[in-house]
Parts: sequence; C-alpha cells; structure tokens
Amino acid sequence: FRMLGAVGDMVERFSSIYDIVQEPGTHGGAFTGIAELIQRLGLWNSTQLSAEEFWQARGVSQKLIDELISGVNRNHYGQPPAVMSGFAGAVSLKGAQGRLYSVAGGNGRLCEALLAHSQAQLILHSEVHAVEETASGKFLLRVARTLEGDTLAEEGPFDAVFVAAPLLPSGHRSDGGPPVQ
Repeated sequence: FRMLGAVGDMVERFSSIYDIVQEPGTHGGAFTGIAELIQRLGLWNSTQLSAEEFWQARGVSQKLIDELISGVNRNHYGQPPAVMSGFAGAVSLKGAQGRLYSVAGGNGRLCEALLAHSQAQLILHSEVHAVEETASGKFLLRVARTLEGDTLAEEGPFDAVFVAAPLLPSGHRSDGGPPVQ
C-alpha cells in the first residue's frame, strides 16, 4: 500500500500541472527551466534521491524493492533502483499498473498529430550555430543542414525556439550568453 500510495501521490502532483498553467499571471505556465517546474509540482525531492532511497524513505521493504520494483525498473528503463531517480522509479511503476492506453499505430502518432496541429516548424538533421533574438522579440536560427553538406542557412523568424540536443558540453552560445558547459 505504501508503494501504490506514493505512486498515486506522484501522479496527482504531476497532474496538477494542468491547474498551474491556468493560474492568472503564470503566462500560460511558462517556467525558467525544468527545475522550477519540478519544484512547483512538489516533486523536486524525488529527483534528488535514487529510486531505492525514495522507496526506503517511504517504508517499502528491501525485499519488495529487490524483487518487484527492481524488475519493473529494469524492464522499463534498463536500470536498477539504485542508479535511477525516485521520480523515474515511480513513473516506471505507474507504467506497470492497469488502465494504460496506447494509440493504434504507435504512441509516436500522438506526437505527430500534436506537431501538425500546432503548426510549428520542425527542423531536423541540422546543427544549430546560433539563436538570436531580434529587436521585435522574435528569434532567428543559424543552422547547418547536415544532410545538405553543412550549408549554413538562416531560419525564422520564430515566436519561440526549442532546441533538442544531447545533454553534453557543446560550447554553443545562445544570444551572446555563456557557452553550454
């Protein structure tokens, strides 16, 4: 019951994001970073403990951690509870419970439909050289299309830019800011 209660509490906290983004003055739920979002949801502590420590702190027996939780975590993420965060460990257990849904043709279809509905421009297979804010508050990208012989091109203007990249030191700068370390 401790394990299921903790998973349920975490799901409830995470689901509160929908209320937070509707609060007046939140600018549609904009946050300065993922840490601020996780703190606001009341989940920060679960990201600072290993899953094993998270469950131990909630009184879950070591036998249950070793025999059930470890198997679920390894199945979903290929990691034991000792090396993954408490948050990821709880999410993994939620995925082992009933009442899960999937999309016919694969869950990736949901992302494809959301992207199409948003009318956002997705730029793939490109190396971002710069993100610059214009005087009007819009953003321009300077990118090298890696499939087109690294030809440097300018893209934009955009209202917002999201860059998805490996979390590795890159030395890239954004709008004159410090390089990513």
